[in-house]
Amino acid sequence: MIQPNSAISNFLRKMLGDNIQNKLVTESYRKYIKYYSKFFTWVCFSRKYRAPIDPFDLIYIKPSTIEKKQANKSSFIFSDVVSEVHGGEWDKKCKKIDEIQSYNSFYERFCEKRPWEETKWYKMRSKEINNGVEKWGCQSIQDFHRRLEKIDRLYSNMKENGYMTQNQISQSEADDPIGRDIHLFWPDELNEVVVNIGRDGEIILHDGRHRMFIAKLLNIDKIPVRVKTRHKKWQEIRDKQAHNQQQSIFETNHPDIPNHSSVV
Repeated sequence: MIQPNSAISNFLRKMLGDNIQNKLVTESYRKYIKYYSKFFTWVCFSRKYRAPIDPFDLIYIKPSTIEKKQANKSSFIFSDVVSEVHGGEWDKKCKKIDEIQSYNSFYERFCEKRPWEETKWYKMRSKEINNGVEKWGCQSIQDFHRRLEKIDRLYSNMKENGYMTQNQISQSEADDPIGRDIHLFWPDELNEVVVNIGRDGEIILHDGRHRMFIAKLLNIDKIPVRVKTRHKKWQEIRDKQAHNQQQSIFETNHPDIPNHSSVV
Protein backbone atom coordinates (compact mmCIF):
# COMPACT_ATOMS: atom_id res chain seq x y z
CA MET A 1 0.00 0.00 0.00
CA ILE A 2 1.38 3.42 -0.98
CA GLN A 3 2.31 5.65 1.96
CA PRO A 4 0.78 9.17 1.71
CA ASN A 5 4.14 10.95 1.95
CA SER A 6 6.12 8.56 -0.22
CA ALA A 7 7.84 9.56 -3.44
CA ILE A 8 5.24 7.57 -5.42
CA SER A 9 2.37 9.34 -3.69
CA ASN A 10 3.94 12.75 -4.27
CA PHE A 11 4.46 11.86 -7.93
CA LEU A 12 0.83 10.82 -8.29
CA ARG A 13 -0.36 14.09 -6.75
CA LYS A 14 1.86 16.00 -9.15
CA MET A 15 0.44 14.05 -12.10
CA LEU A 16 -3.06 14.77 -10.85
CA GLY A 17 -2.28 18.44 -10.42
CA ASP A 18 -4.04 19.44 -13.64
CA ASN A 19 -7.18 17.78 -12.35
CA ILE A 20 -7.29 19.45 -8.93
CA GLN A 21 -10.66 20.98 -9.80
CA ASN A 22 -12.00 17.56 -10.68
CA LYS A 23 -14.02 16.59 -7.61
CA LEU A 24 -13.96 12.91 -8.54
CA VAL A 25 -10.16 12.90 -8.50
CA THR A 26 -9.73 14.75 -5.20
CA GLU A 27 -12.52 12.90 -3.41
CA SER A 28 -11.18 9.52 -4.53
CA TYR A 29 -7.73 10.37 -3.25
CA ARG A 30 -9.16 11.64 0.05
CA LYS A 31 -11.07 8.39 0.52
CA TYR A 32 -7.86 6.45 -0.04
CA ILE A 33 -5.98 8.56 2.53
CA LYS A 34 -8.81 8.17 5.04
CA TYR A 35 -8.85 4.40 4.57
CA TYR A 36 -5.06 4.18 4.86
CA SER A 37 -5.04 6.34 7.99
CA LYS A 38 -7.76 4.47 9.84
CA PHE A 39 -6.68 1.00 8.70
CA PHE A 40 -3.05 1.21 9.82
CA THR A 41 -3.91 3.06 13.02
CA TRP A 42 -6.30 0.27 14.00
CA VAL A 43 -4.25 -2.71 12.83
CA CYS A 44 -0.94 -1.57 14.33
CA PHE A 45 -2.07 0.31 17.44
CA SER A 46 -5.71 1.00 18.26
CA ARG A 47 -6.92 -2.61 18.51
CA LYS A 48 -4.35 -3.29 21.23
CA TYR A 49 -5.73 -0.67 23.64
CA ARG A 50 -8.99 0.05 25.41
CA ALA A 51 -8.98 3.85 25.11
CA PRO A 52 -9.83 5.02 21.58
CA ILE A 53 -7.10 5.99 19.13
CA ASP A 54 -8.60 7.68 16.09
CA PRO A 55 -6.33 9.66 13.73
CA PHE A 56 -9.30 11.90 12.85
CA ASP A 57 -10.16 12.89 16.42
CA LEU A 58 -9.36 16.51 17.28
CA ILE A 59 -8.67 17.83 20.76
CA TYR A 60 -8.62 21.50 21.72
CA ILE A 61 -5.60 22.96 23.48
CA LYS A 62 -4.31 26.33 24.61
CA PRO A 63 -1.30 27.25 22.45
CA SER A 64 0.31 29.07 25.39
CA THR A 65 0.74 25.74 27.21
CA ILE A 66 2.82 24.17 24.42
CA GLU A 67 6.46 24.70 25.31
CA LYS A 68 8.32 22.04 23.31
CA LYS A 69 8.66 20.80 19.75
CA GLN A 70 9.58 17.25 18.74
CA ALA A 71 13.22 17.18 17.66
CA ASN A 72 13.63 13.51 16.74
CA LYS A 73 10.98 11.62 14.81
CA SER A 74 13.02 8.51 14.03
CA SER A 75 11.01 6.42 16.51
CA PHE A 76 7.84 6.84 14.47
CA ILE A 77 7.00 4.29 11.79
CA PHE A 78 4.30 5.76 9.59
CA SER A 79 3.59 9.08 7.92
CA ASP A 80 1.76 11.69 9.95
CA VAL A 81 -1.69 10.43 8.89
CA VAL A 82 -1.34 7.36 11.14
CA SER A 83 -1.67 7.74 14.91
CA GLU A 84 0.89 5.65 16.82
CA VAL A 85 1.79 4.46 20.33
CA HIS A 86 5.44 3.98 21.29
CA GLY A 87 7.52 3.60 24.43
CA GLY A 88 11.11 4.70 24.70
CA GLU A 89 12.76 8.09 25.09
CA TRP A 90 11.35 9.92 22.09
CA ASP A 91 9.35 12.29 24.28
CA LYS A 92 12.58 13.42 25.93
CA LYS A 93 14.11 14.42 22.60
CA CYS A 94 12.51 17.83 22.27
CA LYS A 95 13.52 21.43 21.82
CA LYS A 96 12.05 24.34 23.74
CA ILE A 97 9.99 26.49 21.42
CA ASP A 98 11.36 29.72 22.85
CA GLU A 99 14.83 28.53 21.81
CA ILE A 100 13.84 27.93 18.18
CA GLN A 101 15.25 30.64 15.95
CA SER A 102 12.24 30.84 13.65
CA TYR A 103 9.89 31.32 16.62
CA ASN A 104 12.04 34.14 17.98
CA SER A 105 12.09 35.74 14.55
CA PHE A 106 8.30 35.48 14.37
CA TYR A 107 8.24 37.31 17.70
CA GLU A 108 10.56 40.01 16.39
CA ARG A 109 8.48 40.37 13.22
CA PHE A 110 4.98 40.43 14.70
CA CYS A 111 5.45 41.66 18.26
CA GLU A 112 8.36 44.06 17.78
CA LYS A 113 7.31 45.02 14.23
CA ARG A 114 10.76 44.49 12.74
CA PRO A 115 11.33 43.84 9.03
CA TRP A 116 12.05 40.21 8.26
CA GLU A 117 15.46 41.23 6.98
CA GLU A 118 16.53 42.24 10.50
CA THR A 119 15.81 38.85 12.04
CA LYS A 120 18.52 36.24 12.59
CA TRP A 121 16.38 33.56 10.98
CA TYR A 122 16.06 35.55 7.76
CA LYS A 123 19.79 36.22 7.63
CA MET A 124 20.63 32.54 8.14
CA ARG A 125 18.09 31.21 5.63
CA SER A 126 18.86 33.82 2.97
CA LYS A 127 22.58 33.03 3.23
CA GLU A 128 21.89 29.33 2.72
CA ILE A 129 19.60 30.00 -0.25
CA ASN A 130 22.17 32.30 -1.84
CA ASN A 131 24.67 29.45 -1.49
CA GLY A 132 22.43 27.19 -3.54
CA VAL A 133 20.75 25.30 -0.69
CA GLU A 134 17.00 24.85 -1.05
CA LYS A 135 15.26 25.84 2.18
CA TRP A 136 11.57 25.74 3.01
CA GLY A 137 10.89 24.88 -0.63
CA CYS A 138 12.61 28.08 -1.73
CA GLN A 139 15.31 28.02 -4.39
CA SER A 140 15.78 31.78 -4.62
CA ILE A 141 15.51 34.86 -2.44
CA GLN A 142 12.44 35.84 -4.45
CA ASP A 143 10.82 32.52 -3.48
CA PHE A 144 11.74 33.17 0.14
CA HIS A 145 10.22 36.65 0.10
CA ARG A 146 7.00 35.29 -1.38
CA ARG A 147 6.87 32.70 1.39
CA LEU A 148 7.38 35.37 4.04
CA GLU A 149 4.56 37.42 2.51
CA LYS A 150 2.30 34.40 2.98
CA ILE A 151 3.31 34.20 6.65
CA ASP A 152 2.44 37.89 7.02
CA ARG A 153 -0.97 37.22 5.50
CA LEU A 154 -1.54 34.24 7.79
CA TYR A 155 -0.79 36.41 10.81
CA SER A 156 -3.16 39.14 9.60
CA ASN A 157 -5.93 36.65 8.84
CA MET A 158 -5.63 34.98 12.23
CA LYS A 159 -5.50 38.32 14.03
CA GLU A 160 -8.57 39.67 12.23
CA ASN A 161 -10.71 36.54 11.93
CA GLY A 162 -9.49 34.30 14.74
CA TYR A 163 -8.28 30.74 14.34
CA MET A 164 -10.19 28.81 11.68
CA THR A 165 -10.23 25.04 11.42
CA GLN A 166 -9.21 23.47 8.12
CA ASN A 167 -12.83 22.45 7.59
CA GLN A 168 -14.00 26.03 8.09
CA ILE A 169 -11.39 27.24 5.62
CA SER A 170 -12.37 24.71 2.96
CA GLN A 171 -16.12 25.21 3.48
CA SER A 172 -15.89 28.99 3.29
CA GLU A 173 -13.18 29.03 0.62
CA ALA A 174 -11.31 31.45 2.88
CA ASP A 175 -7.74 32.37 2.09
CA ASP A 176 -5.16 29.93 3.46
CA PRO A 177 -1.85 31.61 2.61
CA ILE A 178 0.37 28.69 3.60
CA GLY A 179 -1.87 25.95 2.24
CA ARG A 180 -0.05 23.34 0.16
CA ASP A 181 -1.27 21.22 -2.73
CA ILE A 182 -1.40 18.23 -0.40
CA HIS A 183 -4.16 19.98 1.58
CA LEU A 184 -6.44 19.57 -1.42
CA PHE A 185 -5.98 15.80 -1.40
CA TRP A 186 -6.16 15.04 2.34
CA PRO A 187 -9.26 15.11 4.55
CA ASP A 188 -9.48 18.41 6.43
CA GLU A 189 -8.81 16.90 9.86
CA LEU A 190 -5.43 15.56 8.76
CA ASN A 191 -4.27 19.07 7.84
CA GLU A 192 -4.62 20.48 11.36
CA VAL A 193 -1.67 21.16 13.66
CA VAL A 194 -0.19 17.85 14.83
CA VAL A 195 1.03 17.05 18.34
CA ASN A 196 2.53 14.16 20.30
CA ILE A 197 1.79 13.33 23.93
CA GLY A 198 4.59 12.27 26.26
CA ARG A 199 4.59 9.78 29.12
CA ASP A 200 3.34 12.32 31.66
CA GLY A 201 0.70 13.85 29.40
CA GLU A 202 2.86 16.71 28.13
CA ILE A 203 1.66 17.91 24.74
CA ILE A 204 4.54 18.36 22.28
CA LEU A 205 4.34 20.11 18.91
CA HIS A 206 4.98 17.69 16.05
CA ASP A 207 4.05 19.63 12.90
CA GLY A 208 2.27 22.83 11.93
CA ARG A 209 4.80 25.05 13.65
CA HIS A 210 3.93 28.26 11.81
CA ARG A 211 0.26 28.15 12.75
CA MET A 212 1.21 27.20 16.29
CA PHE A 213 3.81 29.96 16.59
CA ILE A 214 1.37 32.62 15.42
CA ALA A 215 -1.43 31.28 17.64
CA LYS A 216 0.95 31.53 20.62
CA LEU A 217 2.00 35.08 19.74
CA LEU A 218 -1.64 36.15 19.37
CA ASN A 219 -2.58 34.50 22.68
CA ILE A 220 -5.39 32.60 20.99
CA ASP A 221 -7.44 30.77 23.61
CA LYS A 222 -7.69 27.38 21.95
CA ILE A 223 -7.00 25.60 18.68
CA PRO A 224 -7.83 22.12 17.34
CA VAL A 225 -4.98 19.62 17.02
CA ARG A 226 -4.71 15.97 16.15
CA VAL A 227 -2.49 13.48 17.96
CA LYS A 228 0.22 11.72 15.95
CA THR A 229 1.98 9.73 18.70
CA ARG A 230 1.21 8.90 22.30
CA HIS A 231 3.78 7.51 24.69
CA LYS A 232 2.91 3.98 25.79
CA LYS A 233 2.82 5.03 29.44
CA TRP A 234 0.36 7.81 28.64
CA GLN A 235 -1.82 5.43 26.66
CA GLU A 236 -1.88 3.11 29.68
CA ILE A 237 -3.22 6.01 31.77
CA ARG A 238 -5.93 6.56 29.17
CA ASP A 239 -6.76 2.85 29.23
CA LYS A 240 -7.15 2.85 33.02
CA GLN A 241 -9.52 5.79 32.83
CA ALA A 242 -11.51 4.15 30.04
CA HIS A 243 -11.80 0.98 32.15
CA ASN A 244 -12.43 2.45 35.60
CA GLN A 245 -14.01 5.81 34.71
CA GLN A 246 -11.91 7.29 37.52
CA GLN A 247 -9.77 10.37 37.13
CA SER A 248 -7.05 11.92 39.22
CA ILE A 249 -6.90 15.70 39.58
CA PHE A 250 -4.18 15.80 36.89
CA GLU A 251 -6.09 13.66 34.41
CA THR A 252 -9.30 15.64 34.83
CA ASN A 253 -7.67 18.69 33.26
CA HIS A 254 -6.27 16.89 30.24
CA PRO A 255 -8.08 17.04 26.86
CA ASP A 256 -6.75 13.65 25.73
CA ILE A 257 -8.56 11.72 28.44
CA PRO A 258 -11.50 9.84 26.84
CA ASN A 259 -14.92 11.40 27.28
CA HIS A 260 -13.36 14.60 28.55
CA SER A 261 -13.62 17.87 26.65
CA SER A 262 -11.82 20.46 28.76
CA VAL A 263 -8.98 22.49 27.32
CA VAL A 264 -5.51 21.93 28.77
